[in-house]
Amino acid sequence: MIWSWLAGEDGWKITRPDLDNLLKLALDAATAAGWWHDDAQVVDLNLSKIYTPLAAGIYVIVLRKAVANSAVSPTEEAGR
Repeated sequence: MIWSWLAGEDGWKITRPDLDNLLKLALDAATAAGWWHDDAQVVDLNLSKIYTPLAAGIYVIVLRKAVANSAVSPTEEAGR
């Protein structure tokens, strides 16, 4: 997920809002939208807060990965 704010040049946004709070908001919204049964199913994240001269917004890419060597299959887990 990338959160971006408009600015004259690129760079890291090191001020509020805190990245962990933005993440909680995004995960709760995705859970409510039915992207997954529970955000506990999320196993890998890459997060950034940046300034950009391009379009501001939240950019999200969700990939479904196969779970290798798991005692519970992704299909079984989704049904819980």
